Amino acid sequence: MYLFSNILGIFVFDESFNLSDELLFKSADEYPNKKNMIEKISSKHKNLEEPDEKAVQKILLHFNNPKYFNDFYNKNLGLAKLDVKNSVNQDNLIIQSIKSVGEIDKAINLLVKRLREWYDLYNPEFSRSVENHESFVEEIINYEKT
Repeated sequence: MYLFSNILGIFVFDESFNLSDELLFKSADEYPNKKNMIEKISSKHKNLEEPDEKAVQKILLHFNNPKYFNDFYNKNLGLAKLDVKNSVNQDNLIIQSIKSVGEIDKAINLLVKRLREWYDLYNPEFSRSVENHESFVEEIINYEKT
């Protein structure tokens, strides 16, 4: 007897690869807790073993039936939605915010460096006299307004 699980549920196949028993998941939310269902079906059937590669190929032929296609689609879609939902949490948002601040800081420094290089051609004394980037940009903006 072989124990096989997938997104649809837990299945038991006999030595001839005929379906002996099944325990289907009602939704994709149950899939992460499949260990409990495996224990439940294992208590009913003794001498269950994991199928080897050849046995898995024969078992998968059972799921080639079109009646499973809709369930595969819906449960895989549900599982993907669940994974996306669980992947976005406070920690990830904080990490992304910190990375964004770092990238913005790099962009600001690059732009100010270029501004200084260009303004140095126009007024080299002023460009070298103001060390602070923020003050430098403010002075240029205020000078242009007057």
